[in-house]
Amino acid sequence: MKDVRKKCREALLLVDQQQLSDAIDAASQLMAEEPYLAKGEQLDDIKADYQRMLMYMRSGFDDPQRGQLYQDLLGRMRRFIIHYETEWRCVHENLFAEARRHRLLMSYDEIRHVLENYVTDVAMTSLDGWSGADAGKLSEVYKNHQQLMSRLFYTLLISRQWRTADAEFYKSLILSPTIDSNDALVITAAIMLACINEYDTLKFSTLAEVYSETTDEYIRQRALVGWVLSMNKTLTPEEQKLIDRLIADEEVARDLIDLQKQLLFTVSAEKDTETIQRDIMPTLIKNNQFSITRDGIVEKDDDPMQDILDPEADDRKMAEVEEMLHQMQQMQNAGSDVYFGGFSQMKRFSFFYDLSNWFTPFYIQHPGIAGVVEKLNSMQVMRNIAENGPFCDSDKYSFTLAISTILNQLPDNVKEMMGNADVLGPTVPTETITTPTYIRRMYLQDLYRFFRLFHLRIELRSPLADKGYLFLHDERFDKMAISDFRTELARFFHQRHDGDSLAMLTPFMTDDSNDSLYYRAVCAYYYQNDYDEAILRLEPLMDRQPDNTRVMAMLARSYMQVDRYEDAQALYSKLILMNPENKQYELNYCVALCRRHAFDEAVERLYRLNYEDENDLNIQRILAWALMGQNRLAQADEMYRQVVAHEHHVAADCLNSGYCKWFMKDYDGAVAFFRQYLEEQQLSRDDKQLMNEFDTDRQTLYDHGITPLDIILMRDMVKGTD
Repeated sequence: MKDVRKKCREALLLVDQQQLSDAIDAASQLMAEEPYLAKGEQLDDIKADYQRMLMYMRSGFDDPQRGQLYQDLLGRMRRFIIHYETEWRCVHENLFAEARRHRLLMSYDEIRHVLENYVTDVAMTSLDGWSGADAGKLSEVYKNHQQLMSRLFYTLLISRQWRTADAEFYKSLILSPTIDSNDALVITAAIMLACINEYDTLKFSTLAEVYSETTDEYIRQRALVGWVLSMNKTLTPEEQKLIDRLIADEEVARDLIDLQKQLLFTVSAEKDTETIQRDIMPTLIKNNQFSITRDGIVEKDDDPMQDILDPEADDRKMAEVEEMLHQMQQMQNAGSDVYFGGFSQMKRFSFFYDLSNWFTPFYIQHPGIAGVVEKLNSMQVMRNIAENGPFCDSDKYSFTLAISTILNQLPDNVKEMMGNADVLGPTVPTETITTPTYIRRMYLQDLYRFFRLFHLRIELRSPLADKGYLFLHDERFDKMAISDFRTELARFFHQRHDGDSLAMLTPFMTDDSNDSLYYRAVCAYYYQNDYDEAILRLEPLMDRQPDNTRVMAMLARSYMQVDRYEDAQALYSKLILMNPENKQYELNYCVALCRRHAFDEAVERLYRLNYEDENDLNIQRILAWALMGQNRLAQADEMYRQVVAHEHHVAADCLNSGYCKWFMKDYDGAVAFFRQYLEEQQLSRDDKQLMNEFDTDRQTLYDHGITPLDIILMRDMVKGTD
């Protein structure tokens, strides 16, 4: 089945390449497979018009409109293919079939009338209060309206290629002050999702024009994200003119630069979640005061002996918790999505099976949470969530639904806390919530959750996958008002050590006159482990800037990566003279010495460094390796014992300790350390990683009398079951 969609993509590519005849042939093949999905006469008309154009041309008729006619035929061909693909999806894919079943069969006048009446109905019913029959009537109004918006969302998702009248209607509807602002936001999101999955030039231009014309910042930011993420790789001349007009505005350029940065934070959510779970959550869990039991959540009893044995324990725990919370706050302030990990487990409620709910701004009257709100209505937490909660909209819905499921298990004192305005932790000030940056960040988080967690996401194209979120590198944005935006982005990517993103900018960073930009282009190669290419570009930059320590340090590190240790040593020697207080340069110098087997000089320097800072694990690691190189194995073994015993040791320390034991012919000790190395890497005993390490360090092993047979035997001893 996927083969049909692939053929449609290939046919559309032919249209993008201006190959009308080939596109007609491809469409004819599609029609031969499932002819009931489209009107064959439309394709016949395109063929006939094209043949007529060729006939006039062969007869020598000079038509000044020929170019425009050809573009019109391409447009008709595009609409035909996309319509065919959409119809195919409505038959063969679950989401599109569901959209077809629930589509809204209303005229544009009826849609406008219903949406405007909703605003009136809510206003009139609310005047009579929230009690008795009126409250029930208002609930019914919200329920019916939510069902209508859900159907309208599905309708837009599977809508055909728009005509001018379609674009004008939806643009005027979104900009209209007579419909609810939430409805305008949902419609904007639906147009975006439809355009992302089946590109439509008029849907795209509608989003761009709404962004340019609206005075509502929430709509403006949704429209911005919409046209950027749905933009076709190849723009028509009219589309390019629209983009050029927009990006000539410095404010628009600023929005685009900030959006590009925020997208990078958005797609890093899972990486940030790993950081939180690894570095922050263990401390918070260790110091929490509640336990989850079969009877619900209960508060832990205080240890009566703790105040006697360790009176400062509570202060230390509090300090640890505050430090971890501060780290999370710093990540959040920088733009990280710190809540994804927790809320990603809360998207299995039936609420999220309705496509439109992923894009509906949070409001407590939503019928999908009406029962929950009734339970929590007396609690201040609901108002805090709606007005100043630090979560994106879909997480607010998740939080509300999740609280409802555990409400009965909460201890009384926790229920009492739920009425506290500070139960969610620091809320977000109103002046922050209404800024373009914050509005955009929350919407991007909603989008990321949708494309990662929606149960039918596999049937949709995600603009956040495969580096699709990197857009400012593209030539479509060459006429930006802020001319040095690529330098700013390069600096941002460089600070995050994001080589893939930097690499997208390298075609624009080859101007040798801009050394700052050129340096960051080099960083792209370095972060992608292409050290030879980095050296090739760093050496001439080093000639131009012989005293630039930043360039010198990266060149030295690159030399180390390609085993040019003598060159690296020479550069680190200069860096030490220029920055005598920088201990890392001296350590790297010692590593280069060790790699060149200059162990005596390395040990002399390392003993001095270790005396000055006896708690530095890096010094001890390198010193232990240097002592092993001098064949002072007992001293090296003692130092490795201290390193491995340290709580911050790494798996490689176990590997090197194993080498030392091996050289001392303590085979049991070597096997134990090699197994510990694999365990800490979460690898099995027969994993090839250990042999890869042996191969990397083969010369060191040979220098200490280890033979190829010894390596094989050691591998088998490590694999053994004893």
